[in-house]
Amino acid sequence: EEVKEKAQDVKKEAEVKAEEVKEEVKEKAQAVKEEVKEEVKEEKAEIENKIASTGNYPDLITSLKNNPWTSGDLNTRVKFEDIRRQVTLHEEEITDLPLDKIKTSLSPESLVDFLNMTSAKPTILNRKEDTSYEFTTRDPKEIDLIKKRYGLLDREIDKITSVLIFDKEGQKLKEVKDVLAEGKNRIYMETKF
Repeated sequence: EEVKEKAQDVKKEAEVKAEEVKEEVKEKAQAVKEEVKEEVKEEKAEIENKIASTGNYPDLITSLKNNPWTSGDLNTRVKFEDIRRQVTLHEEEITDLPLDKIKTSLSPESLVDFLNMTSAKPTILNRKEDTSYEFTTRDPKEIDLIKKRYGLLDREIDKITSVLIFDKEGQKLKEVKDVLAEGKNRIYMETKF
C-alpha cells in the first residue's frame, strides 16, 4: 500500500512537472513567434521605406513594394554569347562571370532604383496572360545600375535591355530578363519568380 501511494505521489508529481514544462515550452514558443513577427514587420517596413516612386512607373513600383522577395525565391539562369566565334556558353561552361553573385543579387530595391532613374521609354507588349516592359538604354548611369545589381562593375557594358514581365493586372512581377551588350558579346540573365 505504501509503495502504491508513493508511486501515485511520484506519478502526480511527474504529471505536474510535465505540465509545468509544457507550459514553459508553450510560453517560449509564443515569445519566439512574437519576436519573428516583429522582425518580419521591421524588415517589411524597411523594404517599404527603401521602395518609393519618384513618379516614374508608380504602378510597377507599387507592385514591387507589395510583393517583395528574397534571393531564395529566385530561379535565375545565365548565358553568355560570343558573337565573333558564334559560341553560346551556358552556366556550367562560364568561368569569367560571378555566377553566384548574379543568381542572388536581384532585389526589389535594385529594380525600383532602375525604374526611378531610367529615361528610356519602354516598349510595352500586352499579351494574353501578362504585360512586358522592355527598356533599352545606352546611358552610362543606367548601365552602371544594372552592372552594380549583378556585380559586373569590371565589365565594359555599352548597352542594356531590361525586360520586366508582370501578370496581366500588373499586381505581381513574373520574370526579369536582362541582356547586357559587351562589345560583340551578350550576357543574358533570366530570373523567374
